[in-house]
Amino acid sequence: MALRKLGITLFVLLLWIPAVFGDPVAPSPITALENRTSILEVKIDNALQLQSIAYQNGMSSMNGILTAVLAVFSVITGIFAFMGISNYTQMKMAQIEVKSIVDELTQSRDSIRSMESELKSLGTKFAALVEEKVRGLSDTIRGNSRDGFEEALDDKLADAVIFVNENKADPTPDERFLLAATHYRSTDYEEAETILKALRPVMERSAKYWNALGLIKLQQENVKDAYKYFTVASDLEPENWKITLNLVLCMKNQGKFAEALQLVLSKELISKSGGAWIVQLNLAALLIDLGNYDEALAMLDQAEKQFSERNETPNARVPFNRACAYAQLKRKEDAVSSLKAAWKQDGTIKELAFTDPHIRSSFSKEELEAIFA
Repeated sequence: MALRKLGITLFVLLLWIPAVFGDPVAPSPITALENRTSILEVKIDNALQLQSIAYQNGMSSMNGILTAVLAVFSVITGIFAFMGISNYTQMKMAQIEVKSIVDELTQSRDSIRSMESELKSLGTKFAALVEEKVRGLSDTIRGNSRDGFEEALDDKLADAVIFVNENKADPTPDERFLLAATHYRSTDYEEAETILKALRPVMERSAKYWNALGLIKLQQENVKDAYKYFTVASDLEPENWKITLNLVLCMKNQGKFAEALQLVLSKELISKSGGAWIVQLNLAALLIDLGNYDEALAMLDQAEKQFSERNETPNARVPFNRACAYAQLKRKEDAVSSLKAAWKQDGTIKELAFTDPHIRSSFSKEELEAIFA
């Protein structure tokens, strides 16, 4: 912009100055002035074009451009001196001003180069730190992750998985699998499924892969597809009790209570799981659906005992299922006590109570509202 203004100023100055050349065949003073003006305009335009090229080619072209600008104005000054122009001093001042601008641009260029060097150094150091962090977290993930999907991560490990997948150039299939688990954990089931489906070429022979897809479909209430995926997983790992339990849950959701119980017995689910509370809890729910309330309560006692031995509060579904059994046995006071205990542990139990058929068959809406008031 400064060069353009200077070019216009020079052009105006030329209009003030009479011609000094003359010979028998010389053009008129006005024509000569126009010719010289055209020459100067071309030189100024060339300088501006060089400036445009500098912007396009970057800092590498700046030295040449600045030199060219100075050269142009040196030529202009020489022409005016040769012509004997009276305002040569003004032109010299203009040249000095241009040089001052050039010096400022040169200083800015040097500062930019220095900043670029510092930023490049910082970028290199930061990249090295990120790479070191990725390596450390990858080791942590390998040492702490489990084969499961719904229970594979805690908060700290989930953060590590996200960091590795965002900063590692080529995450491993297991790291991508655990990223899907983080999305599943945060109820972003669609993203979890998208990641898993991209892993199929390298994980389709893995039972945990199909089990994970089944869990996603179960959360999306697509029991049919969930059952299909769990079946594939069970074929790959027939002795995996967690996969068998997921098949039982699908059957239960489809109302196939007797078939589900038969699967529990045929697969010896309780013994293979080591009597895990999650198995006892779900088996108790199945027994309630089948009308075996006393057996269900005994199973819930076993589940609650495990929590007591670990000095932990039982999962809220333990007292809730107990309330379901009590409601069917017409033991309403015990049912109310169990419902309140479950609600105290998990506020979502209230919503579940209003929709559960075992509870609603014994309690009216008004009674439930009073319980949860």
